[in-house]
Amino acid sequence: MGWGMANNIRSKIAKSDSLCVCELSKERLGQWLGQAPGKAPIKVAQTPKEVIEQSDVVFTMLPAGAHVADVMTNPTTGLLSADACHLKKKLFLECSTIDIETSLHIASQVKKLENCVFVDAPVSGGVQGANNGTLSLMVGCESDAVFQRIKPILCLVGRSENIFHCGGPSAGLATKQINNYLSCITMIGTCEVMALGERSGLDPTKLASVLRVSTGGCYNAGDQNPVKGVSSLSSASRDFEGGFVTEMAKGVLDMALNHADKVGSRTVLGNLVSDFYAKAAVHPKCKGKDFSVRASASMSTSPFTEMTKPNAIVELHALSAGHFTLPEYQFISPCEDGARKMVPSLCFLIQHQSMVTNKTTRMVFDLGLRRDVNRYAEPIRKHTKTRQPMATEPDVVTSLKRGGLTPDDIDYIMYSHVHWDHIGEPRDFPKSTFIVGNGSLELLEGTSLALRGGHSFFESDLLDPARTIQLSDPKQQNVDRTEQFKSKCMIDGS
Repeated sequence: MGWGMANNIRSKIAKSDSLCVCELSKERLGQWLGQAPGKAPIKVAQTPKEVIEQSDVVFTMLPAGAHVADVMTNPTTGLLSADACHLKKKLFLECSTIDIETSLHIASQVKKLENCVFVDAPVSGGVQGANNGTLSLMVGCESDAVFQRIKPILCLVGRSENIFHCGGPSAGLATKQINNYLSCITMIGTCEVMALGERSGLDPTKLASVLRVSTGGCYNAGDQNPVKGVSSLSSASRDFEGGFVTEMAKGVLDMALNHADKVGSRTVLGNLVSDFYAKAAVHPKCKGKDFSVRASASMSTSPFTEMTKPNAIVELHALSAGHFTLPEYQFISPCEDGARKMVPSLCFLIQHQSMVTNKTTRMVFDLGLRRDVNRYAEPIRKHTKTRQPMATEPDVVTSLKRGGLTPDDIDYIMYSHVHWDHIGEPRDFPKSTFIVGNGSLELLEGTSLALRGGHSFFESDLLDPARTIQLSDPKQQNVDRTEQFKSKCMIDGS
């Protein structure tokens, strides 16, 4: 998306202006520089901070909220880390599709600056729209006066009649997420009806032509039709490459469903559609492909119905459990000095259905971040200040709710370890049995000799002893096995 948007910006701005670009991939940057249309001077920045130091208007287009938060608020390289003299009369046009909470947090930070404006302006129209400069933009800003001032700038990447003032801050994102939810639904429906048409002996091009002008018509049935040969504009014409990949479709769908949960809006199809794209996102025929790829729909040979024996598998689901910021050296090598990244606190739901009883046993592996940071003890609250920016929503309970589950449905909670960023809120799971590694109870009681660092503070009342299982010492198990083997050898006369 950013490629086409940057092309249009450079093509349309005056020669007396300049375009400053910041791209992590040196290869991608070189490719863009080699073809960039227009005559305005181009400046290359190594960090977002360098961008704001030489720009008045900043467009950002990034994959997820964690990336936007890092680009905006990273204390050393972020846009807002620049000196105060470089943070006056700036316009921030945030075009990514991200969670509303992150956007509002950033907007509140920008509002503290002198005459600076932050606008959420997510786009629709895909790569084709970005390349053609015909994107639709959904704008959330503080007033119509602000909207009228920024609209000519947004016209650099979008079509004037398709640039909408949706309301105040975050209204653009709310609109985009609602649109994404509907788009994901209609894409599945389109794939199904096109398959139905083919099985009925209908010509797909003629069927699509009828749909375009009938009550079943929609963008996905027309320009983005998933049957090759129907539309030259669709991802199908490019073998589903270079479009809106299935994994990203799953991500934006989850955002939409999370928003629906927060405002109390019922989504009858939400869980079905979410589960559908979750499976598509990891399937080899769909992963990395545009979300219109026909293999991802309920076709005659659906890849999701190819399963082994019911009790020979478990279902594994990644759950959202918060994000926090870590120094890169802790998980990437080599890395730049002082580099930091916002990362997810990992959490998984594991489900297994018994072939005999049909009972489903559910286990959650780690509970992630605690949604209310003030519920941590003072030493941990102090430590969390070194892990900013940090987002604690959606937490595990919210993620389970999106899948139609409650904490009471969880049989077991297994902790990888009991540090603060893994424990979540055990009190939310009053019916679950907790499983911890050997030595964990000593840590919680404060009697372990293996404590180090300010984050090594543990809560003695974290777990209910009556519902907690501590695994045995694996080293002792090995010793026991060795002794058993020796005894067997002596008995056998070996």
